[in-house]
Amino acid sequence: MNPAFFIFISGGMKMSQNAMKLLANSESFHSAWFYLAMVGSLLGPLFGTCVPYKYSYMISSAFVIFGGIISITNIVTSDCLDGIAFGMTMVATIAAGAENLKACYRGRVLSVEVIGVSIGMVIYCVVYPFYAEENDILWFKLFGYISIGCGLAGLICSFYANNSPIHYIMNKAPTRAIHAIQKMYKEKRTRNPSQKVLAKFSELDKYVRHETSTFGLVPFGFDLLAGLKIGLIRILVAIVTSSSFIVFFDAYSRNHKDFAIATFFLGSARLFGALFFVFLIDWIGRKKIAMASFFGLGISIIVLGVLFGSRDELMAVMVIPVVAQFFTGLGEGVSTVYMSEAFSLKGKTVMICILVDLECAALIVLNEYKYFNRITFCILGVSCLTAVALIFVFLPETKKTSLTEARKRFSSVFCLKF
Repeated sequence: MNPAFFIFISGGMKMSQNAMKLLANSESFHSAWFYLAMVGSLLGPLFGTCVPYKYSYMISSAFVIFGGIISITNIVTSDCLDGIAFGMTMVATIAAGAENLKACYRGRVLSVEVIGVSIGMVIYCVVYPFYAEENDILWFKLFGYISIGCGLAGLICSFYANNSPIHYIMNKAPTRAIHAIQKMYKEKRTRNPSQKVLAKFSELDKYVRHETSTFGLVPFGFDLLAGLKIGLIRILVAIVTSSSFIVFFDAYSRNHKDFAIATFFLGSARLFGALFFVFLIDWIGRKKIAMASFFGLGISIIVLGVLFGSRDELMAVMVIPVVAQFFTGLGEGVSTVYMSEAFSLKGKTVMICILVDLECAALIVLNEYKYFNRITFCILGVSCLTAVALIFVFLPETKKTSLTEARKRFSSVFCLKF
């Protein structure tokens, strides 16, 4: 089991908690989790270049455990620790994911982010009805115990996590790299590795040699090009889904229990879409899922915009955000998979860090300065439909490709093939 899965569950709970509080009273304090997630992602490149990624998981799990202990004592700084853990884990998971996984199921395993966050949202919505002024301590303790459990599970899984063979190849440790590949293919560690393991080692060694010999302004320019393509769709998904959630929050926020039940359906729809993503990503492919997701989001948000302010507004606010969350779960993980495949070896962690920070910054601005009307939603919906055409033209299909081939496809400006 990937240790990041449990860290993302805790992160999903804290993200939902702070976003809802921020929407309720617009206090800048509740943005702290998002700011600290940005700080954590900045630590990702530092740890990624110095130590194997599994140690980043261990440190992040420890942060989650300590954050849970602090929550039990009703101290608010637990959000800070959890935010840092989430940011570090995000960078480590995306950067190491493609290096540790076979191409045939790379997308499914990298969906751990959207699955974990979705489960965390659902757990939060189950625990949320306990919240009231008179039992605020109970609410903190419940989250504390769940966070401790997630942190312990992540820490245990970290000890069994496979280190990246590319990390060992770059550090001139071919024997350890072969052992990591044997573990990847679930083979016993022997002095005489199989031909399949040797072929994989040769492929990764060639990839490392090529990446380390060509790093410079031109490869970094290709990284910026790929980052622009991926960043636009990732930030657009975040803005669209958050905007629909804001009007949903305004409709239900007067009653805690009704809001918790309604939000449970939001989280469940997102999780349901994420499960579809897991089964389809390595079968249908990244590009088709991204196009289907943005098409569904576009139609949903346009309908919400048309009905917003009319006599059917309440029905739209109750139903459309749930539909939008399903398409979010279906397509959000595509950008995560793309980030693991698109960038050069040396520029990967830096570009992932930049995209994660831009996404957090967009959410902070959106939640603190929320203003939506019929025109805003129609513009967002048209933007999603426009994104469908842009994805078809500019984003490549990378299912079941090697890292070298995926990187080559992203270096092209136009990618018209499925």
